[in-house]
Amino acid sequence: KPVEELRKVPVFVFGAAMLITLSDSRFGMMMSVALIAFRTMPLSLMRRLAPLLPFFILALLVGLTWALPSVGDNLLGRITMSGIELLHFHSALLMGLGSPLPNYGDMGYAYLLSRFGAPMSIALIVVLFLIPMADDRGVRFRALIVLYIFSNLAISGTSVFALKTAAIAWFLMGVLGGNSKPDLQTANAERTLPMPLARAPA
Repeated sequence: KPVEELRKVPVFVFGAAMLITLSDSRFGMMMSVALIAFRTMPLSLMRRLAPLLPFFILALLVGLTWALPSVGDNLLGRITMSGIELLHFHSALLMGLGSPLPNYGDMGYAYLLSRFGAPMSIALIVVLFLIPMADDRGVRFRALIVLYIFSNLAISGTSVFALKTAAIAWFLMGVLGGNSKPDLQTANAERTLPMPLARAPA
């Protein structure tokens, strides 16, 4: 029953929070809170905000670097380190044409822009939102995965490109976007059709 299932939610949420905390994943804990908060938004609002998230997070990263510079292996320190490198980008690096390319380590935005360039990065974001999703679940998943990816780039380097993250994320994107609504309706209709009766032998 739905009511009985809802009663189990706090237990699972508490268990997940404990696992994240004990594994010392500060980013995971904060990301979980952000994803849950974003998931509670109306779908129409999520749909409008999602394409703006990469640019908003990048602007927030640069703004925090300018207003609250910090040093150290903590959240603000990593954001500042990434932001300082971005503020020192020259035109060749911004276009993905720098040579030799520096090793940016945990600076995800610097890595992304120096390797792909700003025009290609923007084009890939646009293409991502041009992928048709089969239903509302797909639309929500795309918005949530965009929030995760571009938040992660603010404090980490290439982890979003690693197989353990990218394989799962893009597999789920493919599943949720692989079938259009007409295809799903046709498949459902075919499953409900009665099986033809076998003819008796003459």
